[in-house]
Amino acid sequence: MTETATPGWTLADLVCVGSSGSTTVDGATATVDVLSGETVLCTFTNERPTALDVAKTVVEGPDLVEPGVFRIAYEVVVSSTAGVERTYDLVDRLAFGSGIVVRDASVESLDGLPVAADWDGVDQPTVTSGATLAAGATHRFRVTVVAQVPADVVPDALLCDPAGTTAGGFLNTVGVVGEDGATESEAAACAPAPEPPAPPQPPGPSAPGPSVPPVSHRPLPATGADTGWLLGAAAALLLAGGGLLVVRRVRRS
Repeated sequence: MTETATPGWTLADLVCVGSSGSTTVDGATATVDVLSGETVLCTFTNERPTALDVAKTVVEGPDLVEPGVFRIAYEVVVSSTAGVERTYDLVDRLAFGSGIVVRDASVESLDGLPVAADWDGVDQPTVTSGATLAAGATHRFRVTVVAQVPADVVPDALLCDPAGTTAGGFLNTVGVVGEDGATESEAAACAPAPEPPAPPQPPGPSAPGPSVPPVSHRPLPATGADTGWLLGAAAALLLAGGGLLVVRRVRRS
């Protein structure tokens, strides 16, 4: 009787009972002499090797790129103290505060491992699948994100959740999944998002300019010509007209 190996598990013990004959155990195989009328029960006990572990830290930023736009970088370290080679998937998710807009997101392996070209941390969070980690080895990854903090983001969305379970700030979570599809270790790193720049204020009223008097109140410009003779001539004409008026009145009386 032989047990088929399950990825991520190792055989810790194999015991068969119920036979009056001989039983030989060799690794995951038990050879049992079963006599007529006997029922033999063999128990395979399996254990998961030391679990894979993952850690995440903020290693750069958030740094201002332009008003309201910031760059932040994280490092992910996957390690194993198991005595056997392990295979894993790495899942990395961006859980930024509500209203914060991801402009660009990229991931790279610092050890030359292949990573998913379409990883974006939101719709496609799987960084790598089927990565092989040797016993006692580590793998490192770097996640870089450029994000915009709009002026209308509510203040609470800028803050980090200390437990790393609720979206907020520049929260980034990661999980390492073992061969059987179970998540073996999780981690999170966060930095508070800086406050966005204040929105531009509408222009105020224009400052009043110098007052301009109405046209009727404006003085006539000086021409520099001598107008004295004109005034004299006008007076003479008025006197002459007055004299004629008097003469006419006398003749009619």
